[in-house]
Amino acid sequence: MPDLRSALRPLVDQPASAPPPLADVAARAGRRRAQRRTRAGVVVVLVVAGLAAVGVTAGGGDDRPGDVIRTDGPVADAPATTAPPDGRVGPGPGIGAGPTTTAAPPTTAADVPTPPAPTTVPTPPATTVAPPAAPTTVLPPDGPHEPFAGIEAEAHDDAGGPVAAGAAGGAAVDVGGGGWLAFHDVRFGDGLATHVEAVATPGPGAGDGAVLELRLDDVASPAFATITVPAGGGATTLSTFTSAAIGGDHDVYATVASPRSGTVVTLDSLRFVS
Repeated sequence: MPDLRSALRPLVDQPASAPPPLADVAARAGRRRAQRRTRAGVVVVLVVAGLAAVGVTAGGGDDRPGDVIRTDGPVADAPATTAPPDGRVGPGPGIGAGPTTTAAPPTTAADVPTPPAPTTVPTPPATTVAPPAAPTTVLPPDGPHEPFAGIEAEAHDDAGGPVAAGAAGGAAVDVGGGGWLAFHDVRFGDGLATHVEAVATPGPGAGDGAVLELRLDDVASPAFATITVPAGGGATTLSTFTSAAIGGDHDVYATVASPRSGTVVTLDSLRFVS
């Protein structure tokens, strides 16, 4: 123990050294802060480089820079990022970060061109085309007929059986056995016809049994007058009395009967007498 005290006494007996000046202390503290900032910057650089390397690996797995994302719109070049003014280190050229791709802005309704409005073609008005008219047989109008002034045979309103225009150019009508002519709206009025006259020419079917009969309102009604048509001869007036006085307005049917074929009578006109 005495030897240890002897050994340490020279150190204890030395005078205490003076503390370092404040300027030196401040300078050393500033250098330490600068060293810490430098180390922090290096750490940031290393971290950024590592992230960039990870991005390259994820983008393609080779030494090419990261794939650029393609969009439908134009891609603007990313501006270079410079270090902030406070001395911190950020991503920028030369740090190892891949090229920055700026995504195209989303398409809005204003960017989509408006399609032109559909053109409305006016529908032409429907045109009704009338079918071609069927050939019409021109007949004299239905009545009225004046019985006391005389009724022309060609002015009949209807006909049936063997009936044809006569050789006189339609001024008379050829009627064979079983044929008939109708005259509508014959206006007797208060005249009360009691006698009838027929201007006619006998035909090849005339003779015994050939008759011209007059009927009221129906072709099958009983005859109110019967005129015998003799064989041979030219145009003549055949007449007979009626079975009763005829008055008022009626349809009159002239029917022809004969045991022989061919034209029985060529009828020109009928006239009633009161």
